[in-house]
Amino acid sequence: MLLRRQLAGLVVALVLLASCAQRAGLPDGGESIDAGTPDSGAFDAGALDGGALDGGALDGGALDAGSLDAGPLDAGPLDAGPLDAGSLDAGSLGAPRTILLTVGYQLNIYDLAGNVLQTIPVPAAHREAGEGLRGVAEDAAGRIHIFAGTFNPRLATWDGSAWTSRPIGGTANNVHYGHVATVGNVVLSTGMNIAFTRYDADTQVTDYVMGGEYVDVVHGADGRLYAVDAFDETVELDAGTLARIRTLPISPSPDLIGVDVSGVVHGAWTQSGQLFTFPANGSTPTMSSSLGIMDFEDIDVATDGTVIFCGGGKLVITDLGVTHVVTKTLPFTDAFCSFGYTPR
Repeated sequence: MLLRRQLAGLVVALVLLASCAQRAGLPDGGESIDAGTPDSGAFDAGALDGGALDGGALDGGALDAGSLDAGPLDAGPLDAGPLDAGSLDAGSLGAPRTILLTVGYQLNIYDLAGNVLQTIPVPAAHREAGEGLRGVAEDAAGRIHIFAGTFNPRLATWDGSAWTSRPIGGTANNVHYGHVATVGNVVLSTGMNIAFTRYDADTQVTDYVMGGEYVDVVHGADGRLYAVDAFDETVELDAGTLARIRTLPISPSPDLIGVDVSGVVHGAWTQSGQLFTFPANGSTPTMSSSLGIMDFEDIDVATDGTVIFCGGGKLVITDLGVTHVVTKTLPFTDAFCSFGYTPR
């Protein structure tokens, strides 16, 4: 009986010992091996899988949306700078109002039909003694400027009530020289051995532009500045710097030119007696029938297509197609003319 109880106690002890071993033994039921750091720690779900490498600056940073795509290269001054809208444009002229003409020692102002509105003598103090008047042009303020002389010329200015003048460079002892054009309130004149004399009518400062020699200078009806040089080239100039922008495909150039609102050049040689139109592609120019005038000294084309010629003792008013011609006889052979754009 005692032996039986001892055996039963031993069995119970062995069962309890096995139960304790099952609860606390690491090899059989330990949680740290199956669910510990190696299975669910930083290696599986940490920075390597969801960190900066996959979603950081490399994918959405400055390289994709930064200054390279939207910076100044695409929208900066290269596209909209002074070359497109800057100083090369001489400005719009508006609608013509009058015809300005120099003959002898006086300024004549006509309406567009050729009727005389005013005759204004240029006083001796404001012109070279013994020499006639040449080119004439009106500035943006409505002042009229005249190349007055030949060997020691002056630039005479009529402001509507009084004359002023100042000496200018460049002799004009050749019928081709002594032309005048304006850009705003800046007056340009041509002469021998000089590119231009430039006079600012607002500041009253005169300077001389060297480099080249120009015969005729024109503020075109298209708002740009053109000139004919002494080597029979017609060129477009930057109205601010007076640098050459391009040489037009006209060879040889006429002595005198005017430019219409489309930028087409119309011109004449002094002895031609006809109006020539020079296509922009450089093909053969067309020429009008005779205008009944020789010894041309000046030509101008207005924004409305009206054309004037003067010289040889006549003023001719016509159109680009030379379909209607009005001729006025002048008291002297030499005459220069241009359109005025200020009401008078």
